[in-house]
Amino acid sequence: MKLIVFPIEHYIQVCLQMLHCFLTAAHFLDNDALLQKMGDASPLYYQVIRFETWEESREWFLQLIEGYCSAVREATKGSGREDISYLIDYIKENYQSNLSLKQAAKMLNISEGYLSYLFKKVTGTGFIEYVNRIRIDKAEVLLRQSNLPGYAIAERVGYENVNYFGRIFKKITGLNPKEYRAHHAARLPRKD
Repeated sequence: MKLIVFPIEHYIQVCLQMLHCFLTAAHFLDNDALLQKMGDASPLYYQVIRFETWEESREWFLQLIEGYCSAVREATKGSGREDISYLIDYIKENYQSNLSLKQAAKMLNISEGYLSYLFKKVTGTGFIEYVNRIRIDKAEVLLRQSNLPGYAIAERVGYENVNYFGRIFKKITGLNPKEYRAHHAARLPRKD
């Protein structure tokens, strides 16, 4: 198979069209500064029209594509983490309310699937598991520091069903709420 070689003007024309596409996309993503960092200090269009060989144009565009893709990955990664950070703070403040993945996704204006993926990527745990962990941590404090009955603690930390609360509590701590309270009451010094 023989390689067809065109005059450099042809490659420059194609390169200018491709550069226009990149600049349009960068502008759409509000990331114009990214493309202006390429190569030397001269404008990008001027860099393209100075190409002397198709190999030079090929290398220049490979660098452009690599830098552009890297910047887009960084931009989307950062915004996802900010969303998750906001959501974590919200969960910590509102753990006692009815929290669902569907509500959280709606609040952040992203799909449930993407939120589930992003949340697990950032926190290392699933959304429901994270909410349960926060609730059970609060329940442990109440069991150690109060005489509230189990059903009242379950309600205070966001569980409507005391039996479900007991199952989740045991799954996370290894003890049911009554055993947990007894174990920690035995370890506390008595006030005489």
